[in-house]
Amino acid sequence: MRAYNAQDADALRDLYADDITYDMVGLFSVSGRDMLEGLIEYDFANRAQLLLTQMRVEGDAATCVIRERNDWLAAAGIEEARHTATFEFSGGRISAVRAQPDPESTERILGVLQSLATWASKERPAEWAALMPQGRFIYDADSARRIRALLRDWREATGGV
Repeated sequence: MRAYNAQDADALRDLYADDITYDMVGLFSVSGRDMLEGLIEYDFANRAQLLLTQMRVEGDAATCVIRERNDWLAAAGIEEARHTATFEFSGGRISAVRAQPDPESTERILGVLQSLATWASKERPAEWAALMPQGRFIYDADSARRIRALLRDWREATGGV
């Protein structure tokens, strides 16, 4: 976690298998090193910070509770998100991550996303379409900055509802 919180992408690359899968249950999933690196860029652009607690190791897997804070959550009016995550290891590298957000985090994040999507589709359709080509969000640093700006404008225009 030190490498992640220090935003050390090079150190993180060494931890992940080439065919890694990352599933944030109910929200999104990515697979492959290239897709994961885009997600890491996105998280770093949002200045994400993670705190891991309640770590348990069993065989080739480690499970923990993650408390996450980042600029996207702050712009959405959400102090932190909590997930229970399982990291699976193969060949000394992380081969899979399955993170299950707690129900409150899922509800709050999906509520913001649904309201933002409704507003942006009507008020900023070109910007929204650029962020969601083929209905899927692009995870990279530029998208992180653009969706945060859109999120701030949405909150200002709607009061966050």
